[in-house]
Amino acid sequence: MQAITLSSKGQLVVPAALRSVANWHAGMRLAARMVDGELRIRALASDANTATNLAALNAAAGCLAASDVPALTPEQLRNRMLKRRLQADAESTTA
Repeated sequence: MQAITLSSKGQLVVPAALRSVANWHAGMRLAARMVDGELRIRALASDANTATNLAALNAAAGCLAASDVPALTPEQLRNRMLKRRLQADAESTTA
């Protein structure tokens, strides 16, 4: 079990090793609830699916790129997909 420190602002920092195992990334939305005195945190279903889809896209990153266009790195692809997702979420909440 790894220790997590609660900041004065109520923020938790999840250690990188746990984030990696859970496939969590910056900007991902998480759900939290108390169960029998334990705090349980999980990715929201839509973000978990996005993470799974991003993993598949990362494996194929650049395979369909035009020869004169440089292929995106997995990190660049992930960032673009997350940016588009956040924009879509913002547009749906203002509509």
